[in-house]
Amino acid sequence: MKKEKKGLFVFKIILCVFLALVCGFGVTVLSAFMPVYLQSASEFYVIDYGSPIPFIQQTTNMVPNPAYFPLYFTPKYQHESFETELMVEPLVVSVIINVLIFAVIFFVIWGIHRSYRKKHPKKQKVNKKDIYRPVFSEQETVEISE
Repeated sequence: MKKEKKGLFVFKIILCVFLALVCGFGVTVLSAFMPVYLQSASEFYVIDYGSPIPFIQQTTNMVPNPAYFPLYFTPKYQHESFETELMVEPLVVSVIINVLIFAVIFFVIWGIHRSYRKKHPKKQKVNKKDIYRPVFSEQETVEISE
């Protein structure tokens, strides 16, 4: 019984670490495609993407119309007027930060669930055949002798 619980405990830790890695990396990649809020036309020439630390920088020499600002601007990776630079060090730091954030979230949720289950354990399934006897079961008959 102890080996099964210890194995399940290790499996849950490995699962939490794996989920944190996948979610942290996924959020970092998705943050490269999130729009950025630009207040004025002067911010349009150099735009940084990525979260929590910007790791993609796009530069352009296009002249924007100042009447359109403020606006949300999405990255233009396939556009020929925008030059895109991927910075590896901030990318690695962003991945590590996001993985740690998700690891903390998953372990806190797991810890809360574990402490709740200690106070309120699951109901054990009981086989009703073991508890109840049928009304007309085979019983020993006692004969009364005179």
